[in-house]
Amino acid sequence: MSSTSLHVLLFNVRGLDLRWQEVLLLISSFKFDALILVETGEFDISFHQKIFKDYRLLYQKGENRNAGVLILIKESFSIIRVPFSIPNICVVDIKGEDNLRIIGVYAPDSKSWSWDDLSAFVSSKGVIYGDFNFDIMDDGKKVDTLLHWADDQSLAHVVPNSHTSLRSNRVIDYAFIKGLNLD
Repeated sequence: MSSTSLHVLLFNVRGLDLRWQEVLLLISSFKFDALILVETGEFDISFHQKIFKDYRLLYQKGENRNAGVLILIKESFSIIRVPFSIPNICVVDIKGEDNLRIIGVYAPDSKSWSWDDLSAFVSSKGVIYGDFNFDIMDDGKKVDTLLHWADDQSLAHVVPNSHTSLRSNRVIDYAFIKGLNLD
């Protein structure tokens, strides 16, 4: 991993088997080192390994047929998949001059786990990307538990400049960082 930058893209795919061509378009249109797909649904991983042949695929199944997280990382990076059995959360360490932990999260309202379940996996240098299903600026009490947990972990939130929900003007996809700058 270059010590200067790592380009990561988060995409709420809402069904990878239906929208894999959109993912191919993203890959051909943008230069990035890792792609985090959330809300993948059930899919045939062997088919997608052939399509996304320049990437390693790391998948964590979700709690229902519409959930799941898939992280694609360019083959040129040295990585270690961190064992994690909680649904909708995928954890990977990228090795290099500076080690970096990336956590992909899909957190539906019906999730069976708590934010505290992630605490042991927060590293001194890392980013948590995800669809949190809470608008970090407007959901008041709903988001308080997440923000309190993030504060306890010394995580800073990074929010995009525009809405990320198709159904409303809410920002529900964002990141938390620790120990680095996120541009």
